[in-house]
Amino acid sequence: MTSVVILASADRTSQSNLERTVFNEVDIDLAERVVAPADSAALRHVHPSGRAAMWGIWPAKDGRQTRKWQQIRPGDTAAFSGPGGLVAAATVAHVFRSPRLARSLWGVVERDGQEFTYELMFSLRDVRTVFVPYEDLNPMLGWSAAATVREANVYSADRAAGLIDALGGSGPQTPQNLQREPPGVQVLPVEARDVESYVLQRPNEPSTAVRREAELVQTYVMWRSASGAETCRHGIRFPEGTTLYTDLFDIELDELLEAKASSARHHVRTGLGQILDYSRFVSSRSRALLLPDEPIDDLKELLTQNHVAVVWPHGDGFVRLEPQSEDNLVAAEADA
Repeated sequence: MTSVVILASADRTSQSNLERTVFNEVDIDLAERVVAPADSAALRHVHPSGRAAMWGIWPAKDGRQTRKWQQIRPGDTAAFSGPGGLVAAATVAHVFRSPRLARSLWGVVERDGQEFTYELMFSLRDVRTVFVPYEDLNPMLGWSAAATVREANVYSADRAAGLIDALGGSGPQTPQNLQREPPGVQVLPVEARDVESYVLQRPNEPSTAVRREAELVQTYVMWRSASGAETCRHGIRFPEGTTLYTDLFDIELDELLEAKASSARHHVRTGLGQILDYSRFVSSRSRALLLPDEPIDDLKELLTQNHVAVVWPHGDGFVRLEPQSEDNLVAAEADA
């Protein structure tokens, strides 16, 4: 069932962005240079004209905005705020994440001394001007009379039925070009994958090895979280119809990671193949293999020559060997 996504866009900068990248649209030729191949294919599939309206949300440090963005689905109605109420509406076409494209379109936002990009993105179609004043909007959603849109929020069709009608929508939007999407990527929270559910997702692999990998990922996530870093993972739907799940994505480092239960050659070679395959669909600044202990030098060379970093536990933290640099071995100790 469709939802309504209400977006804060009333300030001067947001109104300028609304004009530049929603009403005037973005050339997909420019976007595909920095987005994952699967997202490029999806954008061209749902926007055959070669241009797409685009919007993005910045991932607040507490993860609240990220969780809201994860609820957005193709076919949802998006509504943009402006002076006095909602001033524009559109239909969500494709949901994706791209720090690089966000930076090129909208620059960065500074919050609490840190820089963020509006990387929680989605493309739009059927863009239209509307006007739903707050005096009408607030009673529809149960808001107080003085409330205004201050951040992104997602409302179910049951709660926002009257608003959908006011915005010119009529429920789920499923045009022909959205009924069969190409291979796509879904962003998922790491906390949704406890050890046992991770085992169930990989029934064809030895459960002991799978549990070791899950526990290694959890240890690394807790270590990174201690310094304030956010993490997620991805579900990738491949062309043959199967869905596979990445182990970890470090949002702060813009890094895709794959974990293995052993540093033996077979496991390292398997992990390298997995991360090379996944990285065709999930764009990142860097890639790393997360191992339970230090691999032999030959396997380090195998990974670093393929532009994959190596990470393994060391004391209270983790050691990291950067690609193509045997001298970049840094032992990082946990802050906590």
